[in-house]
Amino acid sequence: MNDRAVPDPDIASLSRRPAAVTADPLAAEDPQGALRAALAGAFDPTTPAEDVMLGWLLRLPEPLDPAVAARQVIAAANTAPVANLRLLALLAEVARWPTARLRRLGGLRTRSTQ
Repeated sequence: MNDRAVPDPDIASLSRRPAAVTADPLAAEDPQGALRAALAGAFDPTTPAEDVMLGWLLRLPEPLDPAVAARQVIAAANTAPVANLRLLALLAEVARWPTARLRRLGGLRTRSTQ
């Protein structure tokens, strides 16, 4: 049984991933582990934290709410020392703005099919 709670129904379908993909419990929330590596300090120090954040956001699976993913990565980061505090602060900012909150503000645009 998976002890990891699914905090948002939007990502419930992601919990039914094949076993090979779920070997990394944050495979969807942090594709390729790039964000966790950057938080741990395994990054080029000349790369701005904003660039790392943008790259992470662009790699997230489309149905996954970035705020939910950010909270999951922050929880995982709390188990190890964080070397990139600027990146952690940006991640915390993303975590504060879930999709539902953005919709209430009226600023979220959905993709249209043309």
